[in-house]
Amino acid sequence: KGKIWAESQEGKGSKFIFTLPKLRESTKQQYMLIEKDKFLSKINNCVNIKNINSKKAVLIVDDDPSIRDMLKEYLQDNGYITIEASDAEEAIIKTKINKPDVILLDIMMPLMSGYEVLKILKKDEETKDIPVIIVSIIEETEKAFILGASEYITKPIDENKLFESIVKVLNKKEKIDEHNIMMIINKK
Repeated sequence: KGKIWAESQEGKGSKFIFTLPKLRESTKQQYMLIEKDKFLSKINNCVNIKNINSKKAVLIVDDDPSIRDMLKEYLQDNGYITIEASDAEEAIIKTKINKPDVILLDIMMPLMSGYEVLKILKKDEETKDIPVIIVSIIEETEKAFILGASEYITKPIDENKLFESIVKVLNKKEKIDEHNIMMIINKK
């Protein structure tokens, strides 16, 4: 039972205005209160994931095809382009050729570990700025961060944590346009 309208002037922009009826005391209990920081974080993640993942390429590096398939499905369902590598050598080559926006890197691989791959990528001028998210069963976050990892996710993979990490590293990598968010606060 509110009203909404727009006022627009050519060359000056548009203003969208709306009114809402006052919330009755009996209805207030139906609405959940949320802490300001959590609220802003959730809005930020929603706004950013819609803008940031559009045609972004993610290199999935894991020797286990079932893990690659699962990550590929998660990512493609959310609009990302996926590239796959099953070992360290392939990961380095595909990184140099494709220049992905982010790399998901397993640590335990045959012949060369993910840590060795990370060292090589971070020493190379062409690849050093590509964010690397470690996705591993081993929990060695400190070592990964020292070597240049941007984020660390332990297996089994939590899909929400995965996307939070991707959005976080891509936010750091790129400047995202500011978004205006309107918050209505009743000061009673």
